[in-house]
Amino acid sequence: MCFQRLLVKISGLIRAREEPSRPADIFDLLFARERRPSAKDSWFQANSDVAGQLEREEMVRMGWKPEMGRQETFPIQSRARKAAFARLPEDEKEHWRQVARDWVPTEPSK
Repeated sequence: MCFQRLLVKISGLIRAREEPSRPADIFDLLFARERRPSAKDSWFQANSDVAGQLEREEMVRMGWKPEMGRQETFPIQSRARKAAFARLPEDEKEHWRQVARDWVPTEPSK
């Protein structure tokens, strides 16, 4: 049993030397994935004027101050965007959920 494991290990090492791996394409590494947008993010991008105002109002209500750094601001901004999206009528929220579900990643150009 132990001898069989040793043979498998040796053949794996020999095979690794015989078949060098293909170097990774830098573009494939950088652009291999795109994150699927959430419904609230799709809504915000399409309606940035109105959504931005609602988001800022929520951020101020949640205690955001202009002197806060990005690490403090980002979680408040995320919660504010979620709260602003929640204030939308249900049929509009469902529309943006469908837009997010129908999203297809684009193939990066090389």
